[in-house]
Amino acid sequence: MKKKYLILGLVAILVIGCSSTKNTGSITQEQLKQLEPDDASKTIKQLLKSKNEEDFKKVVIYYNAQKDKVKTYETIDKAVDKFPRGYYASRKASSEIIGENNPEEKIRLLNEALEKFPDQNFDGAYYSMIKFQVDIKNYKEAITYQQQMDESNQMRYFALDLITRGEDKSKVDLKLSELIQSEINKLQTNHGKSNNQLWMKDGQLNKRLKYSLAEAFYQEGKKNDAIQVIHELISESGDKSTGVSLSYATMLAKCGSYEDALPALEKSVINGKATEETKAYLKTAYTALGNTDYDTYLDGLMNKMNDEILNHLKEIVINEPSPSFTLKDVYGNDVTNEDLKGKTLVVDFWATWCGPCKASFPGMKAAANKYKNDKDVMFLFVHTFEKDKDPLTLAKNYLSENNYDFDLYMDYRNAETRRNQAANAFGVTGIPTKVVIDPKGNLRFKVVGFKGGIDAMVAELSAMIEMAQGKDLKS
Repeated sequence: MKKKYLILGLVAILVIGCSSTKNTGSITQEQLKQLEPDDASKTIKQLLKSKNEEDFKKVVIYYNAQKDKVKTYETIDKAVDKFPRGYYASRKASSEIIGENNPEEKIRLLNEALEKFPDQNFDGAYYSMIKFQVDIKNYKEAITYQQQMDESNQMRYFALDLITRGEDKSKVDLKLSELIQSEINKLQTNHGKSNNQLWMKDGQLNKRLKYSLAEAFYQEGKKNDAIQVIHELISESGDKSTGVSLSYATMLAKCGSYEDALPALEKSVINGKATEETKAYLKTAYTALGNTDYDTYLDGLMNKMNDEILNHLKEIVINEPSPSFTLKDVYGNDVTNEDLKGKTLVVDFWATWCGPCKASFPGMKAAANKYKNDKDVMFLFVHTFEKDKDPLTLAKNYLSENNYDFDLYMDYRNAETRRNQAANAFGVTGIPTKVVIDPKGNLRFKVVGFKGGIDAMVAELSAMIEMAQGKDLKS
């Protein structure tokens, strides 16, 4: 009831001739939000006569909440015209810098903006400039820009992370370890003060930079310093039960701390997450500690991985009729589950915008290649949940550009129901989702997500296929 009277009182003030900008400008964002559309429209007209850009911000936020993009942009344009050195004018300048690809013009726009808007924050533009310089391997210039960013803004430290990641920079005298240590101290000094908190907490970002410090020490030949940083990270870990992470173990192995690295490297193989690089460091660590017969040792770890996978699959196996579904092949022909009956099907639901889907593809490629000569097994890569106007071209281009010769099928969104028929039939709510159907047309497995690891994916899919074919597997 109090809220109702508050709204009525505000409307009365606005209507009874108190139309001065000063009084209208005193309305809060929440009060504007609560007004009826006609009253809000009258208030907005007054706000847009204001000499204070904060009143324009209220209108922009209001239209944003209404999801009225046209009026939002119209209001921003009015603010830019009325306040050429204000907030929205600076944001427009920042957008122009970010969108500019010509090196000289990008620099000119940034320098011009810094001069025109000395009190505005241009860290987004700086980050864009830093990424541009890193892409052309101009690291020293990138560092120069990074050092000009606000110390209380997380973007400064993400920019440093961007500079330090990637290829070996040991041949370039960047004094990275000194720079990173200095920036870690600044981040810790400004802990919790970030005016632009991004997707990481300061503590997580601090750990990320510390790992970059260890890498920098390693690249500079300071292996003992790198080992010390990794041990600091391990001791700072909140959950001691998880042990040493794979990235920490890999760095320890690089630096010759083999005894500390070996258990985590072994665990990565058993969990199916070991890469070829991981296995190389595993072999180095294993043999450096005086052990022999590495191949037998590795086979034993792989057998443990297979046992864990098989035990897990026995817990999640199902046996129920597969739902009916219809797909389109790349030529536009209908393909149904009845057309494919008699084969063991591995159906992978994915989309080009899905990072985990694409991350799983090296493993899927290895699994598909294992069965490429088996006429009784089919892998169907079903592109779904795509909003692009031409999803077929999008999917084909992605696969072609990344050398994936997958059998592509399309699960188009129905214009009327707004649903993707095949994905909806299987109850797919997140991708990647993989389902395995046996030769009789029964659904045997449904697995969501991707945990990483080519070895594990090949082993898991192989076991699923064999179980779907009725083979008795023993752990």
